[in-house]
Amino acid sequence: MRIVLATDFSAHSARATELAVHLARRLADSIVLVHALEPPTMPLPDVPTDLERLRQTIRESAGIELRKAAAALRAQGLSVEERLLDGLADQVIVAVARETDARLVVLGSHGRRAPARWLLGSTAERTMQQADRPVVVVRDTPGALAEWAAAARPLRLLVGVDAGRASEAAVEWVRAFARMVPCDVTLLHFYWPPQEYARLGLHGPRDLVEPDPDVQRVLARDLAHLAAGFGGEGSAKLHVRPCWGSAAEALTLAAASEHADLLVVGTHQRQGLGLLAHGSVARVAVHSAPVPLVSVPAPARSATPGAVPRLSLVLAATDFSDTGNAAVPYAYALLRGAGGHVELVHVRERFFPEAVRGHEPAGAGLAPPERDALEQRLRALVPEGADLHGITTHVAVVESGAPAEGILQAAARLGADAICVGSHGRGGLARAALGSVATEVVRHADRPVFVHRRPRE
Repeated sequence: MRIVLATDFSAHSARATELAVHLARRLADSIVLVHALEPPTMPLPDVPTDLERLRQTIRESAGIELRKAAAALRAQGLSVEERLLDGLADQVIVAVARETDARLVVLGSHGRRAPARWLLGSTAERTMQQADRPVVVVRDTPGALAEWAAAARPLRLLVGVDAGRASEAAVEWVRAFARMVPCDVTLLHFYWPPQEYARLGLHGPRDLVEPDPDVQRVLARDLAHLAAGFGGEGSAKLHVRPCWGSAAEALTLAAASEHADLLVVGTHQRQGLGLLAHGSVARVAVHSAPVPLVSVPAPARSATPGAVPRLSLVLAATDFSDTGNAAVPYAYALLRGAGGHVELVHVRERFFPEAVRGHEPAGAGLAPPERDALEQRLRALVPEGADLHGITTHVAVVESGAPAEGILQAAARLGADAICVGSHGRGGLARAALGSVATEVVRHADRPVFVHRRPRE
């Protein structure tokens, strides 16, 4: 396969060339060396001049430099193809990568930070936003890649992950790369403590600085699939850490402390207002990472149906009304035939006056006899013969500020595959006045919701 190596003949490109050489040798790839002749960004002076002759001179000079760079690569035993093309650098690079079906794009970055970056832009950043394949951006900073290339040790990869499609794409690329090059892979997820305490409904005294065991347990479970499936040499491990501030900045600091050779992140390739609204870890990291950055684009959403999902844990919630109780058997129906587990939940509303999650007073909840009575009512709702279908049940009384919030928090804590609730079927003014737990669950859920609606009378 091929590696597209972009060059502007600067010291930054020289650093990128070193990395491209190491990778091409390890992967047995050829190199497509690309230089773009960009149009002038400033008006030419108003003096008599032969513009065509000037352009030709610039082209000839660039051609000489490109041939020198290619000859230096060939002298190292590499197969090299030269491309000297007119156009904006990022557009030329992306087009050549697509045309040659390159494995990777490698280029250097000046590492400018705001406000210079806002004024001057970044070829590396624009290339990452447009490329349909991984882009390796190398800043002019010292690294350990020469040591890796000379020594028989695995390449150290630090991968920033979350629960999104971009992370899935980044990890999938790392899995494939690790089958060709021995790698030690560290997957790192940063979380914001108040957000996770609220999302999971974790009350009582909570540390806002040190890692929280309950949060780490849930996030490690939800992200565990990312650390699976790594074959070949080396290892893969997952770390979950709290973070106050920018996760992108924390990730770049971790790249230095973990002595990573490469920092790998996924990118959604948002443009314009979408990029401003959602931000981008890759966009920040490319200008601050102390090691080369690999940006892996998330694949476009496919219209083709995927594999049939398997439900193994369904959360069924009831308020003990006839409508709520009638929804419970449908949770078991979703698991019939394949077996699984039903978490049968009742949410008890409780007012938490504190503004910061993690500092609610302990000991102000349900008394044990009251909790036992509610759990007994839940057990009475388990359909007869559920165990014969391989379905187990656990009952729980959840305390939360609002029923919908408690249901969603419990689903997140447990990692439920789906949620099953009942709906009173109110409409119009009745729903506006009384609200709808089912509506709120559907609106805010990040997993499938099965709603059983009360039959019309």
